[in-house]
Amino acid sequence: MEPSLQEIRSVKNNVNIPVLAGSGITKENVRKYYEYCDAFIIGSYFKKEGKWFNTIDIERVKGLLEKIK
Repeated sequence: MEPSLQEIRSVKNNVNIPVLAGSGITKENVRKYYEYCDAFIIGSYFKKEGKWFNTIDIERVKGLLEKIK
């Protein structure tokens, strides 16, 4: 599930520690969170078909990394 951008912005503006998004980050939405998050925890998005039990899909990894370069 995609995180609330409003909540992430609020957290970023009110704490002095790194802010991480821990779910729902994809290559389609990573750019809108990039300026507010210090890091991302990405799990199942990097797996084949987005399913946690599958092996890593290198094309999904490359696609997301290209968006944040």
